[in-house]
Amino acid sequence: MTEVKDMTVTFKKLTEKLWARNKYEIMAKGYRFYKDIQISLREAENCREYLDVYLEIKNQKELPFCHGDFLNTCEHIWGYFKHKTTESEKEQFFTLFNHARSLTAASYTYFPPECRKCAAYLAYLLELYPVSYLKESSVFLPENKWNVIKINNEYITVTRRHFSC
Repeated sequence: MTEVKDMTVTFKKLTEKLWARNKYEIMAKGYRFYKDIQISLREAENCREYLDVYLEIKNQKELPFCHGDFLNTCEHIWGYFKHKTTESEKEQFFTLFNHARSLTAASYTYFPPECRKCAAYLAYLLELYPVSYLKESSVFLPENKWNVIKINNEYITVTRRHFSC
């Protein structure tokens, strides 16, 4: 990983890329959190406010997944593929989705098998029908590199010190 060398990389750009990387995972933890961060990012105007958004993202990553919001997120991501898939792929997705829907847990720290299968199938569809925006999403990454973003063909690990005001 490299450090930010070009100080023209703004607080806004860092935070927007960080948000793009994490928004679907946060949506699966709670749609309310997703909307709150989205609004905070839209209204941020200075270093301190962008730092607050960074901290909101970081804090939300620690929360468990909310089952209803996980399902909502799966349906949202499915929207990227629904017009590209075959009928068989569509049936497979909805079979797995309905199995995940039948789960009675309200929240969980790690995806239960039913949810893991649904999420894995969406990752499979992402390989078949690439969407570069989704490929960068933390929800599809095998390791939790939530704060690693790409700027100017370099990977940067964003930390609190990037927001020194």
